[in-house]
Amino acid sequence: MMIKYAMEYSDILLKSDRRKLSQLMAMTKDKRRLVMSALSNLAKYLGVYEHWQKIRKNNGLKREKRSALETFLSILNHNVKDSAKWLKDIVKILPKKYSTAVVFNALTGLRPSESCMSCKLIVELSEKEETKTKKTTRLHKSCL
Repeated sequence: MMIKYAMEYSDILLKSDRRKLSQLMAMTKDKRRLVMSALSNLAKYLGVYEHWQKIRKNNGLKREKRSALETFLSILNHNVKDSAKWLKDIVKILPKKYSTAVVFNALTGLRPSESCMSCKLIVELSEKEETKTKKTTRLHKSCL
């Protein structure tokens, strides 16, 4: 998304396009934050970051983060059935070793990095024969 936004709104940086700038200012807070982040990265890459800062300052553009309450409400309003459907669909498509890891992550609720570390730990323990169950053997084979 970042590259898409950077390409789409690059005229704000390069040509001082007022139409694109007004579109940016009319966006939702979340989308504006993403577009502004993409433009900041592009400006740094192109060496025109000072120009970008002037544009932001002159037009009163500020990065607005989501409040904790907005984030909490977003989580509450999320439809769990959509996530379950996505998980079922993705399990059908992915190879077994990857789908097992994705399901493990979904069931445990761990962060992706923690889930990977847990899988590695399970594999190491099963190799040491400290845990011998059918489930860990299946997980061991699928995580490799």
